[in-house]
Amino acid sequence: MTYVIYHLQQQIASGEDLLEKERLFVSTREKTAQISGLEPQWDPATPTVLDNRADPGPLGVLAFATGSLLLNFVNAGVLDGKATALIIPVGIVLAGLIQIIVALGEYSRGNTFTYAVFGTYGAFWIIVGLWIWHFAPMAGTAGGKAFGAFIACYVLMTVIYFLCALRIEKVLAVIFALIVIALSCASISNWTGSASIGKFGGYVGIVFALIAFYKAAADILAFVYKREVLPLGKVK
Repeated sequence: MTYVIYHLQQQIASGEDLLEKERLFVSTREKTAQISGLEPQWDPATPTVLDNRADPGPLGVLAFATGSLLLNFVNAGVLDGKATALIIPVGIVLAGLIQIIVALGEYSRGNTFTYAVFGTYGAFWIIVGLWIWHFAPMAGTAGGKAFGAFIACYVLMTVIYFLCALRIEKVLAVIFALIVIALSCASISNWTGSASIGKFGGYVGIVFALIAFYKAAADILAFVYKREVLPLGKVK
């Protein structure tokens, strides 16, 4: 009996030591934050510091909107076809690589939806840039249908994103709905060679790119002003 009581006392003492170490750790962390001029934000449900990393989403939306606006200016005939010389680097670097980087940021934050969106669209823009720059001439007459089939795959992806957006934001859902229309027109145009359908899709693309700029502006302004400045139609 004495042996059992002794071991219980040892376990209690060990538990008290752990609690004291945890209190010391928290106290040290608070003092470090005060010295560095940072105020730690606490979640009342847990003893850990909240995630203060920047939201990479607006950067990805701006990159996507910029590339989309330029490309659809060409598709709609607003810019001459020679403007693709600018679209190639913008598509690969800004709309492509930047969105891939944003996707990795969303992955680290545990955001599955935005990780998938920026990851797939970033890859899309890199492929489009490389296709226009180098690979399209290699495909010859089969290139149009092949590229149309590729875009059709992204139509299916975007339908999935649209269904998800219906549970998030009305503005986001509108953007994805318009992307579905624009990509469908681009796919049909490349498959059939119809310039009129491609031009219509270009105008739809200009509209969704402008709305995407609005979406990015709303997110950035909300962060700066700590309140909703431009409505996005959040779904509750």
